[in-house]
Amino acid sequence: MRRLLPLLLAVLLLTACGGRAQPEETYIPKYTPDAAPEAAASVEPGVQIDGTLLTALGDTITVDLDSDGKQDEACLKRGEDGLELTVNGEDFTSVLYSACSFDFADSAYYAVVNLNRSDRMLEIAVEDFGPSDDGQTFFFHYKGDALAAVGSVPALLWDEWTKQDAVSYTGDGVVVTERLNAMMTWFGDVRYTLDMSGHISRAREPMYYASSSVSVTLTDRVLGYESRDAEPTTLMPGTSLQLSGTDELEWVQAYQNGAPILLRLNPANLYEVETPEGYASGSSVMRGLILAD
Repeated sequence: MRRLLPLLLAVLLLTACGGRAQPEETYIPKYTPDAAPEAAASVEPGVQIDGTLLTALGDTITVDLDSDGKQDEACLKRGEDGLELTVNGEDFTSVLYSACSFDFADSAYYAVVNLNRSDRMLEIAVEDFGPSDDGQTFFFHYKGDALAAVGSVPALLWDEWTKQDAVSYTGDGVVVTERLNAMMTWFGDVRYTLDMSGHISRAREPMYYASSSVSVTLTDRVLGYESRDAEPTTLMPGTSLQLSGTDELEWVQAYQNGAPILLRLNPANLYEVETPEGYASGSSVMRGLILAD
Protein backbone atom coordinates (compact mmCIF):
# COMPACT_ATOMS: atom_id res chain seq x y z
CA MET A 1 0.00 0.00 0.00
CA ARG A 2 2.82 2.41 0.84
CA ARG A 3 4.32 1.78 -2.59
CA LEU A 4 0.98 2.58 -4.26
CA LEU A 5 0.52 5.94 -2.56
CA PRO A 6 3.17 7.86 -4.61
CA LEU A 7 1.78 6.34 -7.81
CA LEU A 8 -1.78 7.36 -6.92
CA LEU A 9 -0.65 10.90 -6.10
CA ALA A 10 1.17 11.18 -9.45
CA VAL A 11 -1.95 10.02 -11.33
CA LEU A 12 -4.14 12.53 -9.47
CA LEU A 13 -1.71 15.38 -10.30
CA LEU A 14 -1.61 14.44 -13.99
CA THR A 15 -5.41 14.26 -14.09
CA ALA A 16 -5.74 17.69 -12.46
CA CYS A 17 -3.26 19.24 -14.91
CA GLY A 18 -4.97 17.63 -17.87
CA GLY A 19 -8.33 19.17 -16.92
CA ARG A 20 -6.91 22.67 -16.52
CA ALA A 21 -7.31 25.09 -19.45
CA GLN A 22 -3.97 25.59 -21.18
CA PRO A 23 -2.94 29.15 -22.11
CA GLU A 24 -3.40 30.07 -25.78
CA GLU A 25 -0.25 30.42 -27.83
CA THR A 26 0.73 34.07 -28.15
CA TYR A 27 2.02 35.08 -31.56
CA ILE A 28 5.27 37.01 -31.47
CA PRO A 29 6.12 38.74 -34.75
CA LYS A 30 9.30 37.50 -36.33
CA TYR A 31 10.34 41.09 -37.01
CA THR A 32 10.85 43.18 -33.89
CA PRO A 33 12.62 46.52 -34.36
CA ASP A 34 15.71 46.99 -32.25
CA ALA A 35 16.02 49.97 -29.96
CA ALA A 36 16.73 53.00 -32.13
CA PRO A 37 20.47 53.50 -32.55
CA GLU A 38 22.14 56.86 -32.90
CA ALA A 39 21.14 58.61 -36.11
CA ALA A 40 23.80 58.07 -38.76
CA ALA A 41 24.97 60.32 -41.57
CA SER A 42 24.75 57.37 -43.97
CA VAL A 43 22.67 54.21 -43.87
CA GLU A 44 24.13 50.78 -44.45
CA PRO A 45 21.97 47.88 -45.70
CA GLY A 46 19.87 46.31 -42.96
CA VAL A 47 20.28 49.10 -40.41
CA GLN A 48 17.20 49.57 -38.24
CA ILE A 49 16.45 53.19 -37.43
CA ASP A 50 13.40 54.15 -35.33
CA GLY A 51 11.63 50.87 -36.15
CA THR A 52 12.31 51.00 -39.89
CA LEU A 53 14.43 48.42 -41.67
CA LEU A 54 15.95 51.02 -43.96
CA THR A 55 18.41 50.38 -46.76
CA ALA A 56 19.96 52.10 -49.74
CA LEU A 57 18.31 51.95 -53.13
CA GLY A 58 19.83 49.07 -55.09
CA ASP A 59 20.70 46.99 -52.03
CA THR A 60 18.80 43.90 -50.94
CA ILE A 61 16.74 43.57 -47.74
CA THR A 62 16.58 39.99 -46.43
CA VAL A 63 13.69 39.40 -44.02
CA ASP A 64 10.66 37.12 -43.61
CA LEU A 65 7.96 39.29 -45.22
CA ASP A 66 4.95 37.02 -44.62
CA SER A 67 5.96 34.99 -41.54
CA ASP A 68 6.10 31.68 -43.38
CA GLY A 69 9.44 30.85 -41.78
CA LYS A 70 11.41 31.56 -44.95
CA GLN A 71 13.66 34.52 -45.60
CA ASP A 72 12.64 36.72 -48.53
CA GLU A 73 14.89 38.98 -50.56
CA ALA A 74 13.46 42.33 -51.68
CA CYS A 75 15.34 44.78 -53.85
CA LEU A 76 14.32 48.20 -55.14
CA LYS A 77 16.70 49.74 -57.65
CA ARG A 78 16.74 52.36 -60.35
CA GLY A 79 16.85 51.10 -63.92
CA GLU A 80 16.87 52.84 -67.29
CA ASP A 81 13.09 53.37 -67.23
CA GLY A 82 12.64 54.16 -63.53
CA LEU A 83 12.30 52.12 -60.37
CA GLU A 84 12.40 48.33 -60.50
CA LEU A 85 11.15 46.08 -57.69
CA THR A 86 11.94 42.40 -57.31
CA VAL A 87 11.12 39.96 -54.52
CA ASN A 88 12.86 36.59 -54.45
CA GLY A 89 14.09 37.24 -57.97
CA GLU A 90 10.60 37.86 -59.42
CA ASP A 91 9.92 41.20 -61.10
CA PHE A 92 7.01 43.12 -59.53
CA THR A 93 7.67 46.47 -61.19
CA SER A 94 4.19 46.46 -62.78
CA VAL A 95 2.58 46.16 -59.31
CA LEU A 96 4.79 49.00 -58.08
CA TYR A 97 3.61 51.31 -60.87
CA SER A 98 -0.01 50.30 -60.42
CA ALA A 99 0.13 52.32 -57.17
CA CYS A 100 2.02 55.41 -58.38
CA SER A 101 3.83 56.80 -61.41
CA PHE A 102 6.91 57.44 -59.21
CA ASP A 103 7.94 60.29 -61.51
CA PHE A 104 9.43 62.06 -58.47
CA ALA A 105 11.00 59.07 -56.71
CA ASP A 106 14.31 60.78 -55.98
CA SER A 107 14.89 59.01 -52.67
CA ALA A 108 18.12 57.12 -52.10
CA TYR A 109 16.33 54.72 -49.72
CA TYR A 110 13.50 52.25 -49.35
CA ALA A 111 12.44 50.18 -46.34
CA VAL A 112 10.60 47.26 -44.80
CA VAL A 113 8.27 48.26 -41.96
CA ASN A 114 5.66 46.69 -39.70
CA LEU A 115 2.35 48.57 -39.86
CA ASN A 116 0.39 46.06 -37.81
CA ARG A 117 2.16 43.69 -35.42
CA SER A 118 -0.85 41.34 -35.23
CA ASP A 119 -1.29 40.52 -38.93
CA ARG A 120 1.97 38.55 -39.43
CA MET A 121 2.84 40.72 -42.43
CA LEU A 122 5.60 43.21 -43.09
CA GLU A 123 5.36 45.97 -45.68
CA ILE A 124 7.76 47.14 -48.36
CA ALA A 125 7.74 50.95 -48.23
CA VAL A 126 8.58 53.11 -51.25
CA GLU A 127 8.45 56.90 -51.24
CA ASP A 128 7.73 59.51 -53.91
CA PHE A 129 8.37 63.23 -53.41
CA GLY A 130 5.48 64.40 -55.61
CA PRO A 131 5.42 67.37 -58.00
CA SER A 132 5.41 70.00 -55.22
CA ASP A 133 7.23 68.16 -52.44
CA ASP A 134 3.88 66.75 -51.32
CA GLY A 135 5.51 63.41 -50.61
CA GLN A 136 3.83 60.05 -50.11
CA THR A 137 4.97 56.65 -48.90
CA PHE A 138 3.43 53.62 -50.62
CA PHE A 139 3.20 50.20 -48.96
CA PHE A 140 3.16 46.71 -50.47
CA HIS A 141 2.40 43.25 -49.05
CA TYR A 142 4.21 40.15 -50.28
CA LYS A 143 2.63 36.76 -49.62
CA GLY A 144 3.63 33.52 -51.22
CA ASP A 145 4.55 34.65 -54.71
CA ALA A 146 2.23 37.66 -55.05
CA LEU A 147 2.70 41.36 -54.32
CA ALA A 148 -0.19 43.76 -53.60
CA ALA A 149 -0.38 47.51 -53.01
CA VAL A 150 -2.12 48.29 -49.69
CA GLY A 151 -2.20 52.10 -49.86
CA SER A 152 -0.17 55.13 -48.94
CA VAL A 153 0.23 57.90 -46.38
CA PRO A 154 0.94 61.58 -47.15
CA ALA A 155 4.46 61.69 -45.75
CA LEU A 156 7.93 60.48 -46.66
CA LEU A 157 9.20 57.42 -44.80
CA TRP A 158 12.62 58.97 -44.16
CA ASP A 159 13.68 62.53 -43.39
CA GLU A 160 17.09 63.02 -44.96
CA TRP A 161 17.67 66.28 -43.06
CA THR A 162 17.03 65.02 -39.53
CA LYS A 163 18.08 61.40 -40.19
CA GLN A 164 14.85 60.20 -38.58
CA ASP A 165 11.64 58.54 -39.66
CA ALA A 166 9.13 61.06 -40.96
CA VAL A 167 6.46 58.42 -40.32
CA SER A 168 5.95 56.92 -36.85
CA TYR A 169 5.04 53.22 -36.73
CA THR A 170 2.93 52.43 -33.68
CA GLY A 171 2.35 48.70 -34.18
CA ASP A 172 -1.35 49.28 -34.93
CA GLY A 173 -0.88 51.67 -37.84
CA VAL A 174 1.18 54.76 -38.57
CA VAL A 175 1.17 58.36 -37.41
CA VAL A 176 2.08 61.12 -39.84
CA THR A 177 2.17 64.89 -39.53
CA GLU A 178 -0.43 66.14 -41.95
CA ARG A 179 -2.14 69.37 -42.89
CA LEU A 180 -5.39 69.95 -40.96
CA ASN A 181 -8.06 71.19 -43.34
CA ALA A 182 -9.95 73.68 -41.19
CA MET A 183 -9.75 77.39 -40.42
CA MET A 184 -6.13 77.93 -41.53
CA THR A 185 -2.88 76.32 -42.68
CA TRP A 186 -1.74 74.20 -39.76
CA PHE A 187 -0.42 70.70 -39.19
CA GLY A 188 -1.08 67.91 -36.72
CA ASP A 189 -0.58 64.22 -36.07
CA VAL A 190 -2.97 61.94 -37.97
CA ARG A 191 -3.15 58.17 -37.61
CA TYR A 192 -3.63 55.70 -40.45
CA THR A 193 -4.55 52.04 -39.92
CA LEU A 194 -5.05 48.93 -42.00
CA ASP A 195 -8.79 48.43 -42.40
CA MET A 196 -10.68 45.13 -42.55
CA SER A 197 -9.86 44.76 -46.25
CA GLY A 198 -6.15 45.14 -45.54
CA HIS A 199 -5.84 48.62 -47.02
CA ILE A 200 -4.62 51.78 -45.34
CA SER A 201 -7.27 54.29 -44.30
CA ARG A 202 -7.27 57.43 -42.19
CA ALA A 203 -8.47 56.83 -38.63
CA ARG A 204 -11.32 59.08 -37.54
CA GLU A 205 -10.40 60.85 -34.30
CA PRO A 206 -12.64 63.03 -32.07
CA MET A 207 -10.05 65.80 -32.41
CA TYR A 208 -6.82 66.19 -34.38
CA TYR A 209 -4.39 68.27 -32.33
CA ALA A 210 -2.00 70.66 -34.02
CA SER A 211 1.77 70.39 -33.74
CA SER A 212 1.67 73.75 -31.94
CA SER A 213 -1.17 76.01 -30.83
CA VAL A 214 -1.88 79.27 -32.64
CA SER A 215 -2.72 82.48 -30.77
CA VAL A 216 -5.41 84.70 -32.29
CA THR A 217 -7.27 87.84 -31.28
CA LEU A 218 -10.92 88.36 -32.19
CA THR A 219 -11.66 91.41 -34.32
CA ASP A 220 -15.42 90.77 -34.32
CA ARG A 221 -17.94 88.80 -32.26
CA VAL A 222 -17.71 84.98 -32.43
CA LEU A 223 -19.83 82.30 -30.75
CA GLY A 224 -18.12 79.91 -28.34
CA TYR A 225 -19.37 76.66 -26.76
CA GLU A 226 -18.34 75.03 -23.48
CA SER A 227 -19.34 71.68 -25.00
CA ARG A 228 -20.86 70.47 -28.26
CA ASP A 229 -24.39 70.36 -26.82
CA ALA A 230 -24.17 73.58 -24.75
CA GLU A 231 -25.77 76.91 -25.56
CA PRO A 232 -23.30 79.36 -27.14
CA THR A 233 -21.88 82.46 -25.54
CA THR A 234 -20.71 85.52 -27.43
CA LEU A 235 -16.97 86.18 -27.41
CA MET A 236 -16.26 89.88 -27.85
CA PRO A 237 -13.65 91.67 -30.00
CA GLY A 238 -10.28 91.80 -28.29
CA THR A 239 -10.65 88.31 -26.81
CA SER A 240 -7.46 86.26 -27.05
CA LEU A 241 -7.72 82.56 -27.92
CA GLN A 242 -5.28 79.70 -28.41
CA LEU A 243 -6.37 77.32 -31.19
CA SER A 244 -5.11 73.78 -30.63
CA GLY A 245 -6.92 71.45 -33.03
CA THR A 246 -9.97 70.51 -35.08
CA ASP A 247 -12.15 67.50 -35.78
CA GLU A 248 -12.18 68.56 -39.46
CA LEU A 249 -15.95 68.21 -39.44
CA GLU A 250 -17.51 71.05 -37.45
CA TRP A 251 -15.38 72.19 -34.51
CA VAL A 252 -12.13 73.89 -33.55
CA GLN A 253 -10.72 73.33 -30.07
CA ALA A 254 -9.71 76.64 -28.49
CA TYR A 255 -8.65 77.88 -25.05
CA GLN A 256 -9.54 81.17 -23.40
CA ASN A 257 -7.23 81.95 -20.47
CA GLY A 258 -6.55 78.21 -20.17
CA ALA A 259 -10.23 77.21 -20.18
CA PRO A 260 -11.36 75.01 -23.11
CA ILE A 261 -13.92 76.42 -25.51
CA LEU A 262 -15.19 75.21 -28.88
CA LEU A 263 -15.73 77.25 -32.04
CA ARG A 264 -18.26 75.94 -34.53
CA LEU A 265 -17.29 75.76 -38.20
CA ASN A 266 -19.50 75.79 -41.25
CA PRO A 267 -19.62 72.10 -42.35
CA ALA A 268 -19.94 73.30 -45.94
CA ASN A 269 -16.88 75.56 -45.62
CA LEU A 270 -14.45 74.71 -42.84
CA TYR A 271 -12.73 78.11 -43.19
CA GLU A 272 -15.85 79.86 -41.88
CA VAL A 273 -16.64 80.21 -38.16
CA GLU A 274 -19.99 80.84 -36.48
CA THR A 275 -20.84 84.38 -35.37
CA PRO A 276 -24.10 85.86 -34.00
CA GLU A 277 -24.88 86.97 -37.56
CA GLY A 278 -24.12 83.60 -39.15
CA TYR A 279 -20.96 82.07 -40.57
CA ALA A 280 -18.06 84.33 -41.52
CA SER A 281 -14.56 83.78 -42.83
CA GLY A 282 -12.21 83.11 -39.92
CA SER A 283 -9.70 85.63 -41.20
CA SER A 284 -12.39 88.35 -41.22
CA VAL A 285 -13.25 87.95 -37.52
CA MET A 286 -9.88 87.11 -35.97
CA ARG A 287 -6.28 88.18 -36.32
CA GLY A 288 -3.37 85.75 -36.21
CA LEU A 289 -4.58 82.90 -38.40
CA ILE A 290 -1.87 81.29 -40.52
CA LEU A 291 -2.94 81.19 -44.16
CA ALA A 292 -0.77 79.90 -47.00
CA ASP A 293 -0.45 82.17 -50.03
